[in-house]
Amino acid sequence: EIVKNPEFILGGATRTDICQGELGDCWLLVAIASLTLNDNALARVVPQDQSFGPGYAGIFHFQFWQHSEWLDVVIDDRLPTFRDRLIFLHSADHSEFWSALLEKAYAKLNGSYEALKGGSTIEAMEDFTGGVAETFATKEAPENFYEILEKALKRGSLVGCSIDIRNAAESEARTPFGLIKGHAYSVTGIDQVGEVNPCG
Repeated sequence: EIVKNPEFILGGATRTDICQGELGDCWLLVAIASLTLNDNALARVVPQDQSFGPGYAGIFHFQFWQHSEWLDVVIDDRLPTFRDRLIFLHSADHSEFWSALLEKAYAKLNGSYEALKGGSTIEAMEDFTGGVAETFATKEAPENFYEILEKALKRGSLVGCSIDIRNAAESEARTPFGLIKGHAYSVTGIDQVGEVNPCG
């Protein structure tokens, strides 16, 4: 009903398939974006043998790690729209739906879309992997923090970051580097750069 030729996954599941809609769930979107960088974890959460093709029954299933086991969450294909456009998570390609359906499945797991407003990227990453998360504050990070991050990314770990806010006025404030305070980001790679010389 939304598009003529819907696709579950079009050209592989990538970070460009994750565009935030009207829901304040950037924390979840960061976890989903990170998930696209790990093919094995992605295939566990988003079984790849699903499509809108022959044999399609109007349902999709996703798997999440909850209470020490993988739970299969089954949803129908009805998604919230306004003027034939998805109002929550959507892909840059409007005929691709895996990311919107994953968000719906995670909303079902948590009780509603409303329950996804504000949350923890770490919790979503644990639900996507069954792994144990670790948090570092950069001000108190160990001396080998760069090596820890580098090793984690090479292993296929899901890595995210954010800038803490001290008060409500700082929320959504833009830093001189263009980053938004209180917003979550996925870490896709890491590199060391030298000190910037303000005189040079």
